[in-house]
Amino acid sequence: MDLPSLTRGMDSPVSFTFRSMPSIVPSYARIVFVRKQAIVPDGITLPRLEAVLPHYKPDRERVEAYRSVCGGAPSDYLPVTFPHVIATPVHLALLSSKAFPVRLMGLVHLRNHIEQHRPVRVDEPCSIRTWLEGRRDTDRGQEFDVHTQFEVDGRPVWSEICVFMARRLNRDTSKPLGGRISAGEGVPAPDAEAVQPDGPDSIRVMPLEAARDIGWRYARVAGDFNPIHLTDFAARMFGFNQAIAHGMWSMARCVAALDGRIFAAPSRVDVVFKRPITIPAPVTLETWHTSAGSGFALKGTGKGKLHLAGSVTPLVTNR
Repeated sequence: MDLPSLTRGMDSPVSFTFRSMPSIVPSYARIVFVRKQAIVPDGITLPRLEAVLPHYKPDRERVEAYRSVCGGAPSDYLPVTFPHVIATPVHLALLSSKAFPVRLMGLVHLRNHIEQHRPVRVDEPCSIRTWLEGRRDTDRGQEFDVHTQFEVDGRPVWSEICVFMARRLNRDTSKPLGGRISAGEGVPAPDAEAVQPDGPDSIRVMPLEAARDIGWRYARVAGDFNPIHLTDFAARMFGFNQAIAHGMWSMARCVAALDGRIFAAPSRVDVVFKRPITIPAPVTLETWHTSAGSGFALKGTGKGKLHLAGSVTPLVTNR
């Protein structure tokens, strides 16, 4: 069953409720075979789109498989980035539906923001809600905020905003406009680079490897089988020289290297993705801790080009 089609001038909410976790197979079939636009066409109003999964319980075996791919010590609590993986089939079902007019293969993941109100136990039943509403027009394309919220006993315990961009095409070449992708606006501070190291001596440096098979390994535990992460051939079809690592793998790998005790208290994780990691590739993770929180940066070797930057800061709530 699919969500309703989007029509010109449509502004009423579109919602869908799943009785169980949706399969990713129909979603990928729609992604591959249903033709969509590169950006939302002029004159189209994008309504609020939402999907709800009222009942879900994480699988411990899958959580441990995720840790083996992304790092992190064994724990009775979910890694702070893992709920994104749980919600991936819901995201795909919503964004691959006819109600969302933009093709997924062209979307670029710009930023990610997570708020964890408390640690979530591995065996804790929850409900999942994801939604997006409207867009932001920028020089390079259109930005969309995909919101996700996990609730336990009716109270939010974890939430996320994934910021994606659909790149505008050059009218002369039908290719995406060139130049560096801007971080854009729309998601409130604190930003991903809010926590700066006190000095060079405060930075811990760790060599890492984005292995040749990391795309497939992460896809199997995360359900994200975007072909640009799996084969060089597919990546070249979308303008990359070779396959690139999942952005959420690189984010998870960085966060897993931090002191896990910082997530015992309410926390906010902010990440900005600067440039993709072609695989295989050696990379360098820099981490530091200050009174404001923890910071991290993932860089290439050699010239040290920045792949992503992020921070973990205390979550200020009124609860």
